[in-house]
Amino acid sequence: MKYALTKSIPVTIKQGEDGEFIASLEEANIAMSGETAWEATRNLIANILDVFDIYASEEGNLGPEPIRQLRELRLYIHQSVDVLEK
Repeated sequence: MKYALTKSIPVTIKQGEDGEFIASLEEANIAMSGETAWEATRNLIANILDVFDIYASEEGNLGPEPIRQLRELRLYIHQSVDVLEK
């Protein structure tokens, strides 16, 4: 699946006391960690797309919090369809 950004995703990066970095999209309550800020951000991006895919495919069966998270994610990204040109 391909994705398109509709606007920049506001990522927050913090370094924990153990030296590990935490990247988060606080509005959607999604966070990932990594040994570097870049690794944490890369992990967050992958997780955002995974959550988006899972929630979008199960939209009719989601509870209130996942529905809120999906709505928040849709402010920033959407899926685009591959079109074959002849």
